[in-house]
Amino acid sequence: MQSNSVPADLRPSRPLNFGSFSDEQARADTMPLAPPTALAADTCAGRLAAGGDSDEHWAEAERNMTALGATVATATRLLDGAVYLDSAAKGAALSKQQLSSSLVGQQRRIQQLTEELESTRAAAEASRRAQEAAEARLRDAARLIATLKGEVANGKTALQAHVAELLRLQAERQAAPPPPS
Repeated sequence: MQSNSVPADLRPSRPLNFGSFSDEQARADTMPLAPPTALAADTCAGRLAAGGDSDEHWAEAERNMTALGATVATATRLLDGAVYLDSAAKGAALSKQQLSSSLVGQQRRIQQLTEELESTRAAAEASRRAQEAAEARLRDAARLIATLKGEVANGKTALQAHVAELLRLQAERQAAPPPPS
């Protein structure tokens, strides 16, 4: 909400200087003012006392007023863009700015969390693949153990049969009469 009176906290801390603006069109519209010393020396009373032409004096005064009008128009154009806020509008603008900053921060945090989630998913997938590979190796090892146990059992049976045969042969040899010499 704009108001005609500007609150003290929103007024500039120093006087505004409109003499250093860079608007070339505004400079072209304004005529240079006569220096103050020339104006002081060239007062109406001085001209009349010296017998000067009052029409010339009024023409110069009119040029000065035209230049002043152009300067005021330029200053008005410069001030048209200025915005004066009351405390409620200022508070609302600050609130929106704070919300905007908070939103940007939250969006960054969401992006970070999304990246963390993706890296966690990738790590979980890699872990799952490693676990599946370990389980496959474990199954292969269990099959190999079962095969080896079967071979050992077969070997044990065969060994027992051979041992029994050897014991039988040894017993026969001991029981048999010695060969004639």
